[in-house]
Amino acid sequence: ECTRAFEDVRGLLQHCQETGHKPFYDPRDEGAQQAEEEVFSSYVNGVLARAMSEKYAKWGREYIDPATATEPTDRQGRSLGVTIYQAFSCEFGFVKPKGGAKAHLALTVDLRAKLIRSQSVLDALYDGRDPNTYTLNRQEQDRAKRELIGETVIYKIDKKCYSVVGFRFEHSANSLPVEGLLIGGKPVSHAQYFQERKHIGLQFPGARPMVEVLGRRKQTIFLPAELIC
Repeated sequence: ECTRAFEDVRGLLQHCQETGHKPFYDPRDEGAQQAEEEVFSSYVNGVLARAMSEKYAKWGREYIDPATATEPTDRQGRSLGVTIYQAFSCEFGFVKPKGGAKAHLALTVDLRAKLIRSQSVLDALYDGRDPNTYTLNRQEQDRAKRELIGETVIYKIDKKCYSVVGFRFEHSANSLPVEGLLIGGKPVSHAQYFQERKHIGLQFPGARPMVEVLGRRKQTIFLPAELIC
């Protein structure tokens, strides 16, 4: 459970003496057996994944540091409508030099970029109109269904991806209750849920529609359109 790393065995043993930790393998113990390479690489990659998850946000197979977010602009200083994150994946593996030399552990890091539209689904649906006062007509609702159902959206808070399966144009985050959730015997709206459970205050809690997406175990959930891109 310790994620500390050491340059040599001496540093490892000194750490163990000071903290009471015990190494998995002590080369001074003649009766001990060294782990197989596959077992050891699986262990260190598990430790690496745990340490990375504690410090960074996971997005797909990569990790991102939200502090690295940048919003590029064109030559006139206008936003290009995307936010770019530095993303990277890393993995330990054994490298075997030529000539039969002993294999050593090496860390491979791949650098990438992750992009997310800065324009939310709500922005796209209302196209500059005020979601608090404007009501989407039947033609605009039909166009939204044609263009977005079946598409993949990204939840801006945790960067998870979902497939759009429908819309509730008759409901907003204020009016649609969270299925199966009661507080004091009363239903809880999605706006209340995000405020009290997620600590996210919606900018347009009364805006319609709510977006129906496919969640875990093929169950559908509803997300406010302002929180997905």
